[in-house]
Amino acid sequence: MRDILRDKKYNPANHIPFAFSEGESVIKNTGDYTFDGIVLSVFRNRSGSPRYVVENEQGIIHIFNHNQLKSKEK
Repeated sequence: MRDILRDKKYNPANHIPFAFSEGESVIKNTGDYTFDGIVLSVFRNRSGSPRYVVENEQGIIHIFNHNQLKSKEK
C-alpha cells in the first residue's frame, strides 16, 4: 500500500476540512442529474482533497467532492 505522505501528489496545503460526515443525508445538486443518499465513508484522494462515498436507496454508490453535495439535514 502506498504511503500517502510520500506520494508526490500529496499536498497538505490542499486540505479542505470535511464538509460531511458518515451517516449524513446528502444530495448531489450539480450537473445533469440528482443523486441523494447517505454518506458511507469520507477520505482524501492522493492530492489531499476530500471525497465522499454516497449510497442511494437502490444501493448505487458514487464518489463525490464537496462542491457537488449539499446536506439534506441543514
